[in-house]
Amino acid sequence: TPVGFPGAVDVPGFGRGGPPQGYLVMPGTYMVKVTVAGAKAPLTGKLVVDGDPLAKFSAADRAARQALLVRIHDWTRALGEARGAARTLNGQRDAIKSDVGAAADSINARTARVMGEIDRAITSVSGQRSPIESFSGLPAADQRKAMGYALDAAAKAVGALNRLLGADVPTAYTAAKKKWAAPVKPVAVPAGGAPAP
Repeated sequence: TPVGFPGAVDVPGFGRGGPPQGYLVMPGTYMVKVTVAGAKAPLTGKLVVDGDPLAKFSAADRAARQALLVRIHDWTRALGEARGAARTLNGQRDAIKSDVGAAADSINARTARVMGEIDRAITSVSGQRSPIESFSGLPAADQRKAMGYALDAAAKAVGALNRLLGADVPTAYTAAKKKWAAPVKPVAVPAGGAPAP
């Protein structure tokens, strides 16, 4: 409980040194609505977010930076979901082997490979994201290019996982005339896919 506020709840990512749970918003005026348990109506109001007065870049550059940060956020979320789906699939390796026989060897090997690709993509995207987020200007050309490569790797890793989940594992079960007892859903790919470097 935050000091001095009995009954208050910590919101992950706000205060207490946690990382932000989303991307930063653009400067502007926003309507805020807070629902409080026991209150008759939600609390509403305006919130004004000012731009960094020291940052000297155009509105177009600010919008380009924001678009990249939104894309990074969307891919970070997709990679987190992909990591969870790959781990779930990996947890089924013995059941898959029992159900589909020798076809499971290839599936299990590719699952392990995809798990590594997803972990490397997470590391790469996170490593490129931090410098872009921490500087309140337009990312340099080399930063945008490096992030493009990182997001391309993310798209390939998620695509490989989705081929396993959406085609290869179901096909192996169909060939074995069995039903996949606990199918894992493919991961949604962010709109627009990976940006060109």
